[in-house]
Amino acid sequence: MKWGAGISGLVDQNKFILIPFFLPWLFISSCDKTYPSLTGRNNPNYSTQFAAIFVPASPNDSTDAFGTVSATYNSFSHEFDYNIHWNLLTSLPIAIHIHDNDTIMIALPVFPRVLNDSIAGTSYLSSKQADDLSAGYIYVLIGTIKYPLGEVMASLDKQ
Repeated sequence: MKWGAGISGLVDQNKFILIPFFLPWLFISSCDKTYPSLTGRNNPNYSTQFAAIFVPASPNDSTDAFGTVSATYNSFSHEFDYNIHWNLLTSLPIAIHIHDNDTIMIALPVFPRVLNDSIAGTSYLSSKQADDLSAGYIYVLIGTIKYPLGEVMASLDKQ
């Protein structure tokens, strides 16, 4: 290449040098089934499962209500996905909250809700909330007309 030929002369002469280096990277990155997303959002190594079973919120509560909570926390995206199911509440729910150490972390919509129902959603957790989730300080509380301070609660445990 002569001086002054510019970058186009260099590219024209060496255009086939880049192809052998580029093609293996393209093949490897397109065939990677372990990590389908470069962002980590779909990477199972970042996800932790949590579960809980509803119990009476107070020893004085006379309820036959039962249900479950399942949740997944993604430490990369900070997404907290939850599914809450309940049955046989003594009266209509008036409050459904996800608590962090007795502080309401997520207030869920309660209307219209019935005695047997479910709700699912996604929220984003702060670093402190994520630490409290791993430590077992996060719980779900359902308050009803008969038990406004809570008929049933479920403490999330790591699975």
